[in-house]
Amino acid sequence: MDAIDSQHIVSLGEAALKYKQYVSLIEDKLKKHEKPHNRKWKQGFFIPKKPLKCMNIMETQEPQPIVYRSGWEKQFAEWCDNTSAIYRWGSEIIRILYKDPIKNKMSFYTPDFYIEYLDDLKRVHKVLIEIKPLKETTLKETSNGYDKLMVAKNSMKWAAAIQYCKKRGIEFKVMHEHNLGIA
Repeated sequence: MDAIDSQHIVSLGEAALKYKQYVSLIEDKLKKHEKPHNRKWKQGFFIPKKPLKCMNIMETQEPQPIVYRSGWEKQFAEWCDNTSAIYRWGSEIIRILYKDPIKNKMSFYTPDFYIEYLDDLKRVHKVLIEIKPLKETTLKETSNGYDKLMVAKNSMKWAAAIQYCKKRGIEFKVMHEHNLGIA
């Protein structure tokens, strides 16, 4: 069973304790200089202002760090945290098995975000989201051999994600600089 398959309801006291544990976990990691490090991208840990709707904190045995691996992912996490229509979200909470075409073996793919929101008619929508630069999403946008390899690898990941989502009534979306509104 995946993290998204069951929603764990917590009391306010338990929620406060979980949030305190989460903040302490992130502070400890930062003190020990344990943060994602890829100098090419802005990376770090996100501390939500509205933790009750965050699956990484409220719906796991132990709070799981919300890691952003780019400025775009940080902006998206902030948007999830601040958007009232989103009532449940998580970062890197799902692992999907796929065939890696570069390594020629089975690997796990961890999409960036999972969200649940209500539309204007109060219908529930579930969306699994990957955030990538446009140049890594289609061959048409590639400019070099590395980008072409990333498109091939991402295509296999996304095919597996689409199958995963189809079985669960979830929409799968790839977000890039244009549909994130930052281009």
